[in-house]
Amino acid sequence: MSKTISEVIACLVIIYLAAGQSCQFSTVTLYKTTQLPNKFSNMHTAATHLPSASHNVKTGTLHSPGIRVDSFLPVIFSRKVAFSVRKATEPLQADTRIHFRDVLANVGGSWNPESSEFVAPYDGKYFFIFHAIGGRTSDFTMALMKNGKFEVTAYGTLTAFKHGSNSAVLELKREDKVSLKLQQGAIYEHSGNETYTTFTGFLVF
Repeated sequence: MSKTISEVIACLVIIYLAAGQSCQFSTVTLYKTTQLPNKFSNMHTAATHLPSASHNVKTGTLHSPGIRVDSFLPVIFSRKVAFSVRKATEPLQADTRIHFRDVLANVGGSWNPESSEFVAPYDGKYFFIFHAIGGRTSDFTMALMKNGKFEVTAYGTLTAFKHGSNSAVLELKREDKVSLKLQQGAIYEHSGNETYTTFTGFLVF
C-alpha cells in the first residue's frame, strides 16, 4: 500500500473518532513500508484521549509504523443490514409474539430466528413492513414492537380472511429489539407452502 493511501485512510479513522460518530468495527491491519510522518506519530494518544462520556465511539489501539486497529474499524466501509421472514407458526392467536418458519434473507445476521426478533447492529434509521390476514371468523390487530412497546399497528376486519399491513421508519440504537406481536384476535396461515404472513426490514442510513 502506498504511503499516500495509507495516510488518507489513517486520517479518515482519526476524523471519525474525533467526530464522535456511532461506529461499528471489524478487524483490519494496514501495513506501511515507511515510517509514519510526525503528524501521525501521536495517533494512539489522540485516539485514546478523546472524550467518551457524550460519544458513542469504540476505539482500538493504533500503532506506528503501521496502523493496527486491533478489534475495530469504523463502519464507513460496510453497513449492510436487511432481513425478510415469512410464514407464521403456531400459536396464531393473541396475545403472542409472531414466530416465523422461513428466513428468506438475513444480511448482517441481525435477525434472531429463535427469539423471532431483529436486533439492531448499529444506530440508525430502519424501515420495517409487515403483512398478515385474519382468520375465517376473527379480526386481528398486529403491532410492530420496539423494545416491548408498540410503534404502529395493522388491523384486519372481521370479514373472513381480510388483510392487514403497515410500515414505519424507526430510529434505533444499537441492541434495540424489533418484533411483531399479535395483540388481539387471530391470523390465518396456510397449512401447506403458501405464505400469508411476512415481516421485512432494512437499514436506510
